[in-house]
Amino acid sequence: MRSGVPPMYADAEPRPDLLGGAYITGPAGVGKTHAACGAVRAFIEAHVVDVHGASLYMGRRAKFVCAPEWFAKMRATYGTRESEQEVFDTYAHAGLLVLDDLGKGTRSDWAAERVYMLMDYRYSHELPTIITSNYDLGEVARMFATDSQTMASIASRIGGMCRGVRMDGDDRRMAQKK
Repeated sequence: MRSGVPPMYADAEPRPDLLGGAYITGPAGVGKTHAACGAVRAFIEAHVVDVHGASLYMGRRAKFVCAPEWFAKMRATYGTRESEQEVFDTYAHAGLLVLDDLGKGTRSDWAAERVYMLMDYRYSHELPTIITSNYDLGEVARMFATDSQTMASIASRIGGMCRGVRMDGDDRRMAQKK
């Protein structure tokens, strides 16, 4: 799928209720990623129009990326023809962005700066953003930022553009193994 949604989530039930932006938290396996991918599906479906009997997509692109993968993609540009800024812009400018598993992977000043820049851009341009995390907003901001002002700025921007959605329950992945 061009949006980056993993194949196992391609048939996720549409979740138009998340399209305005959501910060989805909860323990592993409760369906956070599934719900976020359902929002991507709803976003795409909302932009399909019928033109003379043909279905055409007429909207901005939705993008899904796992946070550690996003960091890795930016780092992988060093010494290549593609720039880190090009990778950053692919996600910053998306019509809908799903940033999955924020709080996993790289925690450094570099990562904090990228998270801040991404959240600032999307907030300032009023672009819907869905973030999934095992950590509440305060925890994830503390993980990335080394100073209280950056922590507050990251949390404020996420909180300003995303409504909090808490998901609880049993780990669905573990239940499927039984």
